[in-house]
Amino acid sequence: MRLTTFILIVTIMQVSAAGFAQKVSLSEKNVPIRKVLEKIRIQTGYDFLFANKTIKYLKSITIQVKDAELPDVLDELFKGQALAYKIEDKSVIIKPKSPSFLERLADRWAAIDVRGVVTDSMGKPLQGATVKVKGSTIQVNTNAQGEFFISDVAETAVLVISYTGYKTREIRASKEVGPIKLEIVVSELTEVTISTGYQKLSKERFVGSAVMLDSTAYSRRAGMGILERLDGTVSGVLFDRKGGPPIQIRGISTLGMQSNGSAFAPLIIVDNFPYAGELTNLNPNDIKDITVLKDAAAASIWGSRGANGVIVITTKRGRYNQSLSISASSNVSIQEKTNLFYQPKISNADLIGVEQFLFNEGYYDSDLSNNFERPVVSPAIEWLAKEKEGAISQEKLTEELNKLKSADYRRDLNKYIYRNVIQQQQQLSISGGSPVMNYLLSAGFNQNSSTIKGSKGNYQYTLNSVNTLRPFKNFEVEVGINLGQRSQQDINGSLSFVVPSIYPYAQLFDGRGNQLALPVAIRQSYIDTAGHGQLLDWNYRPLEEISRSDNNNTTLSAILNLGLSYQLTDWLKIETRYQYQKVKGDLRNYYSQDSYYARDMINKYSQFVDGMLIRNLPMGGILDVGNTNSLSNNFRAQVNINKEFSEKHQLTAIIAGEISGNKGTYSSNRFYGYNDDISTYATGLNYEAEYPAYDNLTGNLRIGQGARVGEDPVARFVSILSNINYTYDDKYTFYLSGRRDGANVFGARTNNKWKPLWSAGGSWDISREAFYHLQWLPALRLKASYGYMGNVDNLRSALASMLYSDPAEYTRLPTAVLVSPPNPDLRWEEVGMANIGVDFSALNNRISGSVEWFRKKSNDVIAPTPVDPTSGVNEFVVNVASLKGKGVDITLNSRNTTGLIKWGSSVGLSYNKTIVTRYYNGGFKASEFIEYGINPVEGQLAWGISSYRFAGLDPLNGDPQGILNGEVSKDYSAIFNDSLRNQVFHGSSLPLYSGFFSNIISWKNISISSNITYRLQYYFRKTSINYASLFKSWDGHPDFYNRWQKPGDEAHTIVPSMVYPYDTNRDAFFANSEANVKRGDHIRLQDVRIQYTLTKGNKPLFFNNLQCYLYVNNLNIILWRKDKSIVDPDYSRSNTPQSKSWTFGLNFNF
Repeated sequence: MRLTTFILIVTIMQVSAAGFAQKVSLSEKNVPIRKVLEKIRIQTGYDFLFANKTIKYLKSITIQVKDAELPDVLDELFKGQALAYKIEDKSVIIKPKSPSFLERLADRWAAIDVRGVVTDSMGKPLQGATVKVKGSTIQVNTNAQGEFFISDVAETAVLVISYTGYKTREIRASKEVGPIKLEIVVSELTEVTISTGYQKLSKERFVGSAVMLDSTAYSRRAGMGILERLDGTVSGVLFDRKGGPPIQIRGISTLGMQSNGSAFAPLIIVDNFPYAGELTNLNPNDIKDITVLKDAAAASIWGSRGANGVIVITTKRGRYNQSLSISASSNVSIQEKTNLFYQPKISNADLIGVEQFLFNEGYYDSDLSNNFERPVVSPAIEWLAKEKEGAISQEKLTEELNKLKSADYRRDLNKYIYRNVIQQQQQLSISGGSPVMNYLLSAGFNQNSSTIKGSKGNYQYTLNSVNTLRPFKNFEVEVGINLGQRSQQDINGSLSFVVPSIYPYAQLFDGRGNQLALPVAIRQSYIDTAGHGQLLDWNYRPLEEISRSDNNNTTLSAILNLGLSYQLTDWLKIETRYQYQKVKGDLRNYYSQDSYYARDMINKYSQFVDGMLIRNLPMGGILDVGNTNSLSNNFRAQVNINKEFSEKHQLTAIIAGEISGNKGTYSSNRFYGYNDDISTYATGLNYEAEYPAYDNLTGNLRIGQGARVGEDPVARFVSILSNINYTYDDKYTFYLSGRRDGANVFGARTNNKWKPLWSAGGSWDISREAFYHLQWLPALRLKASYGYMGNVDNLRSALASMLYSDPAEYTRLPTAVLVSPPNPDLRWEEVGMANIGVDFSALNNRISGSVEWFRKKSNDVIAPTPVDPTSGVNEFVVNVASLKGKGVDITLNSRNTTGLIKWGSSVGLSYNKTIVTRYYNGGFKASEFIEYGINPVEGQLAWGISSYRFAGLDPLNGDPQGILNGEVSKDYSAIFNDSLRNQVFHGSSLPLYSGFFSNIISWKNISISSNITYRLQYYFRKTSINYASLFKSWDGHPDFYNRWQKPGDEAHTIVPSMVYPYDTNRDAFFANSEANVKRGDHIRLQDVRIQYTLTKGNKPLFFNNLQCYLYVNNLNIILWRKDKSIVDPDYSRSNTPQSKSWTFGLNFNF
């Protein structure tokens, strides 16, 4: 209701403000007319439309008026000039003055016939190009040879030549105008206007490293989140799909020791301020453009939080003097089912053969005779046990085992449980403006079905309103409200622990379609008789669980933006901005009494006393609730200077101060015996008492209370900043930026609380020099910058911090853990970066691009260092480490053909390498630097991959062999504890080289585009056989077929023999040896888009333009790979590639 009232008030203000009088005051002497028009625009809000050549050669203007009406001022301004004006739709259109009747009559007698030909830039004829006589209704189209003819044209007439996809040209009419060449308009990734979140600068005056995705490039990838659209489209930006940082900009600048898990994340700016919530709360269709700031000159303006790069997101706005515009979009994405067969598995026949071997060796004897935990054993073992006991014959055993060999639980999951995911996105937007106001109101609805049948999935509602008002001259007020609600309704994850742990020949249904029970934690034969019918059903049936448990996660987000600005002069502007962000999350996780989770708990807390069943946990469901709240306030005051003087000097500067604060709270609770119909629950439970588990299945149990209340430390920041950008003669640009940040999380000393950060740079547009005459390279610009950025961890403090948790199990006294000891010297991580680049265009602008080289160095990086163990802590996390990185970013755009069939390409290449230059690891073991992730070793790659040295298989028994003290060894424990210097360092586990190759081909209104990505010079560790996993959890790898089985096999295989009993050290050594490390270099076709565009033009259509498209993503077609195995190197760590998706969409503009 409040939002509706606000919108109505603003709308009324818009209507009333439209009638404001436009008074103009000017006092100018001998100044260019362009400058006078700009001052009138600032005072009135009217836009001026004119061709540059119309006013290019006009004489200087002298004018003196005070509080005059706009028409009177324009009459005075154009007096004596060969110009006329027309006020239309709140715009002033300036054009050459129309001739008098006598002049037109003379022109009619002087009319000529005009002939010409229209071609592309290569001289190929353009059929169907429009040639129009400006200011008249006369127009013709070119023929197949690109030729046109117009009779009776005045000698002073101007011809307007246009063709879809090409730049429109105007030329003066003549009898033989000759060939008219049109330049193609290519929609591509550009760097035209750079937004830093504080200001916008043109590409020509920006000296830093930044890339902007405009709405066309951003919208090409459909049916996905906001940041995902950057994947494979921006040089220097890398997405990791193997469990590392989801997104990196120019590598890493820290070691990731921050406790909040977001050490590598870039800073996200939404409409001028850091965004505190999840980007999933925003509607992707509300985004106008995205700018990626990559170097210090670009990102240092954000100071202590910009070291990982900055991503600036700008949402859509209305425009002044814009007529009502309505746009709508709708798309539907269909994502194929998860490929359950991607991960290689051992065959059922081989697995059952292994189980028979283990059964004969007595491996399962302890499980079969275990009368306490009653661990799960597979059906094959159950049948083998029955045959051994004489309960069945050998023939019956063979029959049942053969049935198991042909079963596969993945087929049942694929048929009965999983489904295609359907995602829908709809948006409606209304925008417009008058001379004193502009507005935009958009609403969106997104819905995703779940991959599990019967699960509701998630949905999202968004409402975005931005209104800007000029209540009086030079003063502007902007109010923006963004509201979002995102709800996810899913099952409680019961399937998540069944799929990876169940035996592969499990069956979910029998031959008649009846559901079959699966043993999850307790042996099936025990479940069938437990409790003599008095316990709740203890069977687990996956399909039933979908309707018996419910998980609702709702997130509400609200962003309020308020901006005030006043234009003191034509070059000086002051503004203040305030942003309020609140995100509220509510979790409701309900297990009905019929769910396996609730039945299992109730049964385990039950016991027989004198033949009577006592339930220590009440009957009913179990409800978990929780909520989180995050609150962010940002305020900024800023002075903007933008002045041009003496025709050769341009000065842009800002001076700003800002304060911000972030706070978070959370709570959770659990209720037993919950009745979802009447919202009641059991009370009076004894959370302190210990209860024996039913039939001693486990140790004594306590009822988990589940109550949690907590608060994140309040993070406060104070900043003062300024930057200056000066350009001389459109050729030389100098940039200087300074910022000082203060935070409440750092050391007790004032010099640690505050951090000065700065950057400086410059550029030289060589192609504008008088001595420059390279026609094949018409644009050439050099730029360079250097500066410092910072990193901050809000969860670390100069003071000692403790984490309080549940009471101790036996004493029931409160417990606390020392999270970090006091560190009065805690300070910012400091990252310095140098960047040198060149921007260019060549061959008549058919090729354009940029090449950038950078180096960066991180000092005072937070890392662990050993301390005296008597101090009570094992290590101390302080500012002790250093990193050094370097790299290159290259982007090339080309217009390959410009005829009837147009073809444009973009190529991106990035090289990035980060070395650890300082890190204390002298006492660390080799085994501590094996896992995927950052394994810091001085002098090595920060994101490197290392392995144990492999010396082949023992020819006597097939054991894997390593190297210890320079000799072949099978002392695996000693190898694990050996110095990490004796490992094999292969290289980077993230690609050192990465990039993309995108193409778009268009013919008339149809276009097809594709994107090819590549990743080079990196390694991955493939999975292989692990006999412990095979024996204990039925997880077998096809490498089992290639195992060593007899002497001599070591000559053609590296897979160890199967031994009994298994040796976990033996398995771990082989799994992490150099034998399983492969090159990950590959090239893949990622996506394809087909689009049809229909523009109104002169057609009698009800819309201005229409786009319909088909977008296919996650094709994952690997065109080339260094390693010839079938493993996808980007999904090599036991995860599955994203399934292919098909998106069908429509975009309208009315």
